[in-house]
Amino acid sequence: MARYEYRCANGHRHERDFDMGDAVGELPCCEYNAVRVFGNFQFSEDRCRQFRNPQDGSRFSYALGMEYPQSRGERDKVFAALNCEPVTRGTMPEAWKRDQEYHEHTKHGGARDFAFERAQCGSRAGSTTVLSQLRESNVKIP
Repeated sequence: MARYEYRCANGHRHERDFDMGDAVGELPCCEYNAVRVFGNFQFSEDRCRQFRNPQDGSRFSYALGMEYPQSRGERDKVFAALNCEPVTRGTMPEAWKRDQEYHEHTKHGGARDFAFERAQCGSRAGSTTVLSQLRESNVKIP
């Protein structure tokens, strides 16, 4: 079933459900017939149900520390309770975008830029390298 919108010359609006392809072009209304409205319809897909953890294929999100919510509404409630918001391509910090572009560049055979890599390590909060962070934390690597 699909829902179709109709409007007449007096501005009356009607919505009717028809099987796909069975919608009529006009409906009786006041002194004018209501004609079917065609327009730009936006479709937004909710992919929350499709979330799968890349590590084990489960629905568990290590970032949230729980199973990923089933819908955007539930997800937004969880984010509000945790006082956080998701990072999307539109809201990604510029530094992350540069890092991602550089990673793609090197992954596909591009030359490494050691000056860029040193600058990135130095710009991170805390220690300058992962190795120095491990040394400071006294972590033993088997």
